[in-house]
Amino acid sequence: MKFTTPFPEALKGKEEIAALPLTVTYADYVHQGTNIRDNRARVCTMRLKCAALALSPAAKEKLQRLAGDRYEEATDTITITTDRCYTRAQNYDYAFYLLTVVYHEANTGVSEAEMTERVQKFGQVWTEYVNKTSIASSGGDGGVDARVRCGDQAAPGAKCRRAEGVENAID
Repeated sequence: MKFTTPFPEALKGKEEIAALPLTVTYADYVHQGTNIRDNRARVCTMRLKCAALALSPAAKEKLQRLAGDRYEEATDTITITTDRCYTRAQNYDYAFYLLTVVYHEANTGVSEAEMTERVQKFGQVWTEYVNKTSIASSGGDGGVDARVRCGDQAAPGAKCRRAEGVENAID
């Protein structure tokens, strides 16, 4: 007991521990064999009570949308489970990184209407791009410049031809 600190008296009961806003859970596995690593030991699960974050109602709604199925409405908690990194310490850090990113993104001042407008604008741009590339790949001119079909190395107004053995030949 000389070099250890005693466990805090205020946290002796399970009720006090359950009242904490953040819990991190992981497991250790012991087995017999030549490989001492068990892939299940690297899994790290973080549970956070959203009430502890002191978010505005709009930010809380955005946090719930960003968390998706990781948000439990009955308990008002977010559960983040990480296992993609090689060690538990890396997964622990990655879980805190994800939580930080989601929290700061939820606090940005972008409204729902503005986000919807951005998504719709991106959809329009993407549709136009897909239409141009499908016309170019069909070989028809369709008013599309050769730079779209053959790449940026073509001069404006140049015609693109497909030659045998050459994917994009420019006249």
